[in-house]
Amino acid sequence: MAKGRSASCTGIWTGRRPGEAILKAVERIFVSYTLDARKWTEKLAAALRHQNFEVWADFDSLAGEEPAPQQLEKALDGARVYVFVFGAKREVGALQDREWQAAIQRIWSDPSRLVIPVVLGPGETPPFLRQWPPLRFASARFEPQAAQQIVEAIRSRTRTRQRPPAEPGKDWLERLRLIEDTAKRWKAEQAPVLKRDV
Repeated sequence: MAKGRSASCTGIWTGRRPGEAILKAVERIFVSYTLDARKWTEKLAAALRHQNFEVWADFDSLAGEEPAPQQLEKALDGARVYVFVFGAKREVGALQDREWQAAIQRIWSDPSRLVIPVVLGPGETPPFLRQWPPLRFASARFEPQAAQQIVEAIRSRTRTRQRPPAEPGKDWLERLRLIEDTAKRWKAEQAPVLKRDV
């Protein structure tokens, strides 16, 4: 097993290094990000792990490859907190489509999951996440206090979770359509279509 990986979730959940004590059980965090926010998100994941959170992001996939669908499903099912990071350029690929749709399905089916949108620089949260108040950071340059603000948001929002309606129905289908539309629009604004760097 690679250094820094835990045995849970077939090696894709990463937390503290083997042998390091975990102070207490913590919530697992699933992180999705736009391509232009990858470096910021990598630093965020490291900072959260340093605070004993278990974090999954696609850049932790084995051998740097795109995660297999079953890895993504397992990661989403195991997480209680979903963090979505949006860079100013909003560069997206096919993987974001899959992550966002699968995450929204789980949020609707289990409203106890916590959603934290993060916006770097100017811009708005995409329509399918506007129900949840975002954390905003003026710069795309990662600062350690950003991780602390996210931890504080997890702790405070865990006590007062915002819940989608109990019956998703038309709203749920509309959110899935908004995910698809947003991803298509952001991709169309890119030339050429970007692929995730590994």
